[in-house]
Amino acid sequence: MPANKPTPATLSVVEVSRAPANNTKTTAIPLVLPSLQALALAQFVKRMDFETITHFAAVTVVCDDGKSEADLIWLALSQLRSALTEAGVKTR
Repeated sequence: MPANKPTPATLSVVEVSRAPANNTKTTAIPLVLPSLQALALAQFVKRMDFETITHFAAVTVVCDDGKSEADLIWLALSQLRSALTEAGVKTR
């Protein structure tokens, strides 16, 4: 067994379907990755910018407070970055 056993990261994200701004419903996503995959994922989310997200996201407002799908993806990526950091995955 490797010395640096990957730790699972549990993330909470709001389900997208015209969610009200005060929506507190979350979805837990347990994730266990080999160390190299975790590092590659951390590098990817570090390099992802909002403009790239807008190219792939729907152009609709999905929250009552005016957040777009791109906004929600960006917030989820921020949480993913934090979870990777908390799990000890250091980007270059």
